[in-house]
Amino acid sequence: MIFLVIGAIFRALAVAMAISVPFIVLMTGASDGSSITLIAALIAGALICLEYLNTYPSMLEFRDAAPITGSDT
Repeated sequence: MIFLVIGAIFRALAVAMAISVPFIVLMTGASDGSSITLIAALIAGALICLEYLNTYPSMLEFRDAAPITGSDT
């Protein structure tokens, strides 16, 4: 259980960093975009953390979908 929580937190931090690092690196001058980027990173991190902590998918479920193959067309 503890490894599940640690893994979910790590994935959430990775997603938050993937959203915020490009903005931080490319930021030139003062702008209001930093607060929007922070909010987007926090929301995405929270959604990822909750998704990995749940037993069942919370937003989309593709468990019963047929596999995609090249010969179905």
